Amino acid sequence: MNIYKIVLIFLFFTSFLFSKEELITSAKLEFLLAKNIVVIDIRREDEWQKTGIIPNSYRLTFYNKDNEYNMKRWLYIFARLVKSRTKSFVLVSSDTTRSKKLAKILFEEKKYHNVYYLSKGINAWIKEDKRIREFN
Repeated sequence: MNIYKIVLIFLFFTSFLFSKEELITSAKLEFLLAKNIVVIDIRREDEWQKTGIIPNSYRLTFYNKDNEYNMKRWLYIFARLVKSRTKSFVLVSSDTTRSKKLAKILFEEKKYHNVYYLSKGINAWIKEDKRIREFN
């Protein structure tokens, strides 16, 4: 086996060592926001109107009111926001339930490497008196 093949194999396997699907706190999200991480709020429009949204977050509903989703359509729009499978991003739902499920799909099935989701969702963010922007 030549050195080129060995290097390729090494790079392939080490890329998985640095991949993660990770639950993060509101404090860590604030830190990541300062670094311009992509934040995607996957809740529905009625939820955005009720609570507001995290400033600079993108709104991209995943589950509808019947708890159904269209993965192909959602990924088409998502790919415009997260242009590489190695780019870090944060998913936000109301209480972690939906964002955790989606993070697992994106990490395990769709092979995105740096998937974060907000612990206890927007509810914790609001409870901790973090900045919120009204949804118009």
